[in-house]
Amino acid sequence: MEERRKIRLAEAIRDELAELIVYELADPRIQLAGVTDVHLSPDGKRADVLVHTTGAETEQAATMEALAVAAGFLRRQLSLRLALRHVPDLRFRPDSEAASGERLEVLWKRAQKWRRKLERGSGPEAKSGGTS
Repeated sequence: MEERRKIRLAEAIRDELAELIVYELADPRIQLAGVTDVHLSPDGKRADVLVHTTGAETEQAATMEALAVAAGFLRRQLSLRLALRHVPDLRFRPDSEAASGERLEVLWKRAQKWRRKLERGSGPEAKSGGTS
């Protein structure tokens, strides 16, 4: 797989997974999980998804287990959202690097913005089909 395409695909997968985990997964075991990075294998068949979680060690383990269970659903959603014929197998790995803190802050702010937008979307603008 061409290196530029691989990088773009990894970034797109990271962004979509971040949104899917926050907005589409309803598993109570997933506690404050943020996707920090995605590493694709050279052939593009596997993706190691680095996830930063908070909480006690048992809560982090439960979050990683819940993400592993949801991998099939997430792959399907990625194929629909990114129009991919072949979606890589997702392997979720804990990310404990301090550098991921900055990326997580950006993700949390984005999630808060989306939640506010969704809450406002239940008003008259949503019924008329307008977006802000």
